Amino acid sequence: MFLPANDLPWARRLVAMIAAPLALGVWQEPASWGGPHRYAPPAALLACSFLLNVASTGAQIAVRSFLWLSLVAGAVSGMNRFSTLAAACALLALGSAGLGEQRGSRFAPIAFRRSLIASIMVGLAQIELLVLLAIRHADHPRRVVFDLAWAALVGLGVAGVYRLRVWGLLMQAVASIGLAVLVGLGFRRIAGVVLLPIVDLGIMTWDTTTVGVVWAAMAVLHVAVLALVLRRIGRSRGCARAS
Repeated sequence: MFLPANDLPWARRLVAMIAAPLALGVWQEPASWGGPHRYAPPAALLACSFLLNVASTGAQIAVRSFLWLSLVAGAVSGMNRFSTLAAACALLALGSAGLGEQRGSRFAPIAFRRSLIASIMVGLAQIELLVLLAIRHADHPRRVVFDLAWAALVGLGVAGVYRLRVWGLLMQAVASIGLAVLVGLGFRRIAGVVLLPIVDLGIMTWDTTTVGVVWAAMAVLHVAVLALVLRRIGRSRGCARAS
């Protein structure tokens, strides 16, 4: 349960545990929301400080996902360089600790381990953004339902990939393409709901087109991983028939 010192030495562990909460400055706009909503980003980063000690591939991927999200958001928006540096320090301190093969883990691919981890990480980042957006607009029920429905769809794909199911990769690719389209459409409405106003989070202050490009890049990654896996499956079946 506890990630051993062999995988993550205490010096690096302490650096990561201290640096992770310091990345909160990237989320300073969401942290200034009124009401209980302001506790969402700090809670996520404190959870990262705890989860990085857990000997679970899923927990380790989740930690990297939120830290990478904080790093990218801070680097592009330029809102808080110190907090962006803190997220980078936490990632460097963690390295690849806890991401290797572990006994009893359901996530035990025989190929494309890094690609699959990257796919899961991006999927979790999408879920985190959607959940934060739902929290940000908690007083608009339609907005909350819309965002959480998409988050559930992406989450199902992530669960499928973690369990090494091809349908999980396919679902992730489809969901990512759909999200990129919704973000690219900007502030158009369907049934009175703005499609996907990610810029409302405050961490992404660039224009809607740039945000759409970022989400399109996520979709491309998922499609690329799906293509790699399908190609590998095709080759395996071809070799089996030839033999």
